[in-house]
Amino acid sequence: MSLATRRLSWALALSLGLNLFLVGFGVTRWMERRDPQKDRRERREQVEALLGAATPEMLEQRGKIASTRKRVVAMLSAEPFHQDRAFVALSELRSVVSVAQELLHEQILHRFPSLPVEQRAKFAQEHFSRPHRDD
Repeated sequence: MSLATRRLSWALALSLGLNLFLVGFGVTRWMERRDPQKDRRERREQVEALLGAATPEMLEQRGKIASTRKRVVAMLSAEPFHQDRAFVALSELRSVVSVAQELLHEQILHRFPSLPVEQRAKFAQEHFSRPHRDD
């Protein structure tokens, strides 16, 4: 085997190894991506574990939010764009989300007096605290 052939063999082996490493790294990163729906379900499960199951009113409101979001998507995606219709759809979304927040806050106020301060503080930090951004 000549020197040139040996060097080429080593270069190909090194290139193959590097490519396999990069593909493996990329696949791993791709597989670790979080599913936003799964994140929402996990967050909801944590809240329900602390506050108790959602009330029938809260479940009804979730359905209203979902259907209103669909209408917002339709209005914002429509061609031609109708600003008045989009405004109404966005206003409806604000309204149903506001009602849902009120229901959740009522449940918090009902349940929190019986919880230890550590649980209340952890919940408050996780759900109501946002990192400060200076930009």
